[in-house]
Amino acid sequence: MPLIHTFAEAMRVIIDRLTAAVTGIGTQRGGLPPVTGELRDGLRARALADTPVGFVREQHLRTDQDPELLPSQQMAAIGIVQRGDPLLSRTARPLRLPEDADKARRAEEILIAVGEEARKVHPFKEGPGLNTMQLHPTEEALEYSVAVVYMPDTGWTTLYNPKMNNDIPRSGESTRKLDWEGCLSFFDERGKTDRDELVYFDHVLLDGTPQTSSFSGARARLWAHEWDHLNGKIYTDYDVVTIPIAEYRAMRAAEAAAREQGT
Repeated sequence: MPLIHTFAEAMRVIIDRLTAAVTGIGTQRGGLPPVTGELRDGLRARALADTPVGFVREQHLRTDQDPELLPSQQMAAIGIVQRGDPLLSRTARPLRLPEDADKARRAEEILIAVGEEARKVHPFKEGPGLNTMQLHPTEEALEYSVAVVYMPDTGWTTLYNPKMNNDIPRSGESTRKLDWEGCLSFFDERGKTDRDELVYFDHVLLDGTPQTSSFSGARARLWAHEWDHLNGKIYTDYDVVTIPIAEYRAMRAAEAAAREQGT
């Protein structure tokens, strides 16, 4: 394989590989049109066209068989909209269920396919979460309010028309926690956000039945994050100060070493 010397060459290599894998996921799930053809080509073209100039870091590319991309470049390569794109300020359209059930299923299909690609390029401990506002609207289904979250013990969970419900009484005092958070739309950074440790979401099943679900701990943080996106927000809109991913990883490594030493 020829050496890779430029960012553009690296992007094309990684995008070809990742979109080929997306095709396989869409085919394996069955029941709906696979994630191929125009959608795949559209995601690939938009990822190449919309990657911000600031992400080009030649020194981060290895000159062997596999290019080493920044986390943000990896996420852009699988079609995730990056910070600075006006698409992230959109508000999702509500689904009319059950009339829009096919659109809801299609959005879920695409989100999970792209989410699986994210899991291949990053070792998530919890998550990832993804929503329609983080993808280029190459299909009408991606304009609607659908979000997915992956957890190791449950796999993928999907909510249609999710809406955070702050009116349900909590037993005892409501607990909030300041903790680290990342976003696939600017994955080179991490920031501390103050979130509720218990959240309730109203949502709708495919047959139109209304539901309310509760999430706690890491799940609560993930779903609150996706709810922000569906309303055109990212967590830095809350005046959160972020740090570079390299600094975050070094800090976490130091913390782990200290725990091993019992200090």
